[in-house]
Amino acid sequence: MRDHRPADALDVYLRLLGPLKQSTGDQAYHEVARLLRSIRECHERLGTPEEFSRHLAALRTALKRRPKLMKILDTNGL
Repeated sequence: MRDHRPADALDVYLRLLGPLKQSTGDQAYHEVARLLRSIRECHERLGTPEEFSRHLAALRTALKRRPKLMKILDTNGL
């Protein structure tokens, strides 16, 4: 769906990401990174990479007290 309908896929990914932001632990953090990579790709396909950058910056600010998550995001180029 991401390839052919990026706007629809983006909506799904953002809905899935919401509850994960409250979760902790390696599995949740890796899933956050996976979803963020997909969200970034959708924004690239839609021509809105700056919107992704703002979203990612806000997420990093909100969750900055989770050093393991920050490390996983860094490792994933996020």
